Amino acid sequence: MNDSPDPKENPGCLGRLLAMLGIKPRELDNGLPVEHLPYRVRDDFLSKAEHSFFLVLRQMMGEYFTVPTKVNLSDLFYISKPNENRTARNKIDRKHVDFLICDPKTMKPRFAIELDDVSQLRREPGKGPQ
Repeated sequence: MNDSPDPKENPGCLGRLLAMLGIKPRELDNGLPVEHLPYRVRDDFLSKAEHSFFLVLRQMMGEYFTVPTKVNLSDLFYISKPNENRTARNKIDRKHVDFLICDPKTMKPRFAIELDDVSQLRREPGKGPQ
């Protein structure tokens, strides 16, 4: 008797995300199982310092503000005339702020925080400081 859930009934959050990207939850177009996909869930999304700071921020902000983490600058700002302003676009491309303080009713950003800690020295794929 197999007690594991049927992945077709419950593909999990990674399976759903991949499905939104057009990748079948249990197999690729070439028939390879999902385990062969190159995607892995990061176990170090927030460094220890960032997580500790997040807990303090969340407690301080209470119900007055929401605190999203790791927000891309390109999600906050857009470049007018991007074809003419490539230098400006490059300054925000693939960069993020650690914490964004938002109005909880409108999600309008109020201010951002970039925490300077040892996690800033991380090398890809996020396996700790250099």
